[in-house]
Amino acid sequence: MANICPEKGTVDLKLRFGFANGRHLRYLSFDANSEESATLEASTFAPTESDILQSGATEVIYTIVNGKMGASDPERQGLDSALNWGSLDVLAHFTEISAGYSPMWDVRLAVWTKDAIAKGQRTIIKDGDDLEEKSASGLLVSPAGGPVRTRRNLVNCPVVGFTNE
Repeated sequence: MANICPEKGTVDLKLRFGFANGRHLRYLSFDANSEESATLEASTFAPTESDILQSGATEVIYTIVNGKMGASDPERQGLDSALNWGSLDVLAHFTEISAGYSPMWDVRLAVWTKDAIAKGQRTIIKDGDDLEEKSASGLLVSPAGGPVRTRRNLVNCPVVGFTNE
């Protein structure tokens, strides 16, 4: 939440920026089951959301840890960049809000390898399939090593819609 005006009865909400299937989209961030995610998203810490993981009623969102930085860099993406200019996460396999859609996202952290960075292969990712291919080829890994996978962190981030940027 960015601002509350009791006199007018209005609330300003901060939109988050991301990608899905190569397209720009906007979403809101309300709460998360980990303190770290809640802090990064400026949302509410809700630890009992962890129970939702058991149900399978989640979607996947990828967060790049060490993408390029710089407000004017069109390739910027990742946690380092998010702290200064906002996140550009990748919603995997999201096409539209339809039956079965869940705003609960399973956060999967992806780290560019030193080798990928040295070879100039670190680029902005706008599609879940592209990220999964890069993980399978070893360009992106989990912070603990190995393929990018769930860390059991959930965020409640309903999609507002796609934009034409």
